[in-house]
Amino acid sequence: MIDIKRLWSDIEAVAAIGRRPEGGVSRGAFSPQEQQARTYLVERMRECGLEVVTDAAGNIFGRLDGEGVGEGAAVIAGSHIDSVEGGGDYDGVLGVFGALECLRTLRDRKARLRRPVEVAAFADEEERFYGFLGSYAFTGRLGYSEIAEVTDADGVRLVDAMQALGLDASAIAGARRPAEEIHAFVELHIEQGPILDREGLSIGVVDRVKGNYRFNLRVEGRSDHAGAPPEGRCDAFMLLHRLIARQLSRQAESGDPELSCTIGRVAVEPNIETVQPGVAECSFDLRSSVPEVLRDAQAELERAAEELAEEHGAAIRISSILREEPLQFDAAVVAAIDAAAGELGYARRFIASGAGHDAQVIGRYVPAAMIFVSSVDGRSHCPEELTRREDIERGVNVLYRTLVALAG
Repeated sequence: MIDIKRLWSDIEAVAAIGRRPEGGVSRGAFSPQEQQARTYLVERMRECGLEVVTDAAGNIFGRLDGEGVGEGAAVIAGSHIDSVEGGGDYDGVLGVFGALECLRTLRDRKARLRRPVEVAAFADEEERFYGFLGSYAFTGRLGYSEIAEVTDADGVRLVDAMQALGLDASAIAGARRPAEEIHAFVELHIEQGPILDREGLSIGVVDRVKGNYRFNLRVEGRSDHAGAPPEGRCDAFMLLHRLIARQLSRQAESGDPELSCTIGRVAVEPNIETVQPGVAECSFDLRSSVPEVLRDAQAELERAAEELAEEHGAAIRISSILREEPLQFDAAVVAAIDAAAGELGYARRFIASGAGHDAQVIGRYVPAAMIFVSSVDGRSHCPEELTRREDIERGVNVLYRTLVALAG
């Protein structure tokens, strides 16, 4: 159905933007590299006659309407084109250019539709500044007060980065799209996990997204010489280790095989080989499809911190960074995806997303669901990220048939 050669040319062209000599790509939100990718996307949209709009948050939309296309609420498909530092070629990009290829195919076939169809590229999904900035603004969950002082890891202000692209951050609330204007949203994405690849499947019908609770854990103990006797120590890192160990042991007791705990960032002070750390700090990420499991895990974390702090005379602070509850996607959109894959004869399975996506934000606002394609060895957010060309073609074909079904 879709033209895989045309789509593959787009994927390769965007992958070259922000390519690093040591491997991987870097296209942080609102960076010069991402601006190049934005320009490329807009040019491709206009080439096939789409009406192109960039909203106040920097989200880009290409709309297929006009002759043969009905009016009313639109069906939207898309993802993002920004990347993490040293990321892969397919994350986000596949969802945007796969959707664009579907709209080009509809235009080529002069399809008659009951509803308009749009392709969307949402801004700052990868958290250079805010994370889900574009989809939060699109759904009315973000105003200027939340972003006025936001900076990236290098101290660059979000408002300045947006201004460099001609965007007025103070007007970001204007990016909200009324829910009644949207019939459904579908996001095609690589799995970013190993399940489909292990099972030899191309397609995952994503019916839910795990909730994500993120914290910063900070232990303030006492610095002392490494040769001091064990008794009476208040080693901040050892206390942090004990706190985390209690959580990891609880992971097996939760009854939820999908509960995951991740410590992605760790720092100690003074960070000297022969000194017990006086301060230890880390990020702590919890994910599960079951709301009660996440809430119980947070409660247990807080109880353990209180007990350890009292026992050792330390200060332990738990700061919430993110609290996204699990989301069950819309049953009708999930069914449309499953039916499309079945009509094409593709083997598939229902699957939960462990990673967060724009669809997770948008799905709380309007009917939404996702399509996954297999990631080789489950690798993602790294130069080794790879999705086979045939799996990409199958995924975009499923997206095409899903959009036809939803748009009529």
